[in-house]
Amino acid sequence: MVPETIGSLLHHCSKTKSFRSGLSLHASVLKTGIQANVIVSNHVLNMYAKCGRINFARQVFDEMSEKNLVSWSAMVSGYEQAGEPLLALDLFSQMRLAPNEYIFSSAISACSNLMLLSEGRQIHAQSIKGGYASVSFVSNALISMYMKCGHSKDALSVYSGALQPNVVSYNAIITGFIENQQPEKGFEVFKHMRQQGLAPDRFTFTGLLRSCADSNALHSGMVLHCQTIKLALDSTACIGNVIMTMYSNFSLMKEVEKVFELVQEKDGISWNTFIAAYSHCEDHEKSLRVLRGSL
Repeated sequence: MVPETIGSLLHHCSKTKSFRSGLSLHASVLKTGIQANVIVSNHVLNMYAKCGRINFARQVFDEMSEKNLVSWSAMVSGYEQAGEPLLALDLFSQMRLAPNEYIFSSAISACSNLMLLSEGRQIHAQSIKGGYASVSFVSNALISMYMKCGHSKDALSVYSGALQPNVVSYNAIITGFIENQQPEKGFEVFKHMRQQGLAPDRFTFTGLLRSCADSNALHSGMVLHCQTIKLALDSTACIGNVIMTMYSNFSLMKEVEKVFELVQEKDGISWNTFIAAYSHCEDHEKSLRVLRGSL
């Protein structure tokens, strides 16, 4: 089997998270002796990382006779996505090649998850030196990191210097303000986002609606609910669940019922939120009937 063919098949396994098929292809790679081909080995490594077999990925990485930026990027991002931010940063510190935007983004996200502000600042400085700080992948990760660490001024400074702020950038700023107990600033950024002609997505609305539920801002929440209807987002579980929570906080069970009915693919959280809403309104009998119906 030629390297190009097996590489293409491994790439498909990565996208579909087909671990067993990927494992068989790796066996074929070893059998035909083409593991020395760095492109093929990168595909194997990436397949294991995408399938959540990060230890297998690391074994392939360690056994590679030649590593390039793709190899390092797949492994650093693999650790970060697998919930191993410390290992991601440890590997990042071992790099002797100049990182690219994907590696910087993963390393900064690892700092964000661990709330390591000092390390994040150092990587930010490296990204500026490498000319990647204004690239969207990196700037969005930096905004999230600074917001998570409670440094909104630094986050806004990164946002101002971004080449082309996008929905992800705005979401990071909005979510950051809300998590830092500054919902009014989050709404200001949301307003500016709309003025720029950008369409909010489910991540935008989730944080804003949650803040309405927490701060008793029913009118603002209802306005947001109307906007989710216009964008056909109200029928998604993640948005519907938050809207139900908001209305239940105000004991508006009729509204909760309407939202619940419109959620197209109800998940466990949808049912739990719906049942909890009746309990919150002290309609325990209805809560038990709904519970029985969901079993």
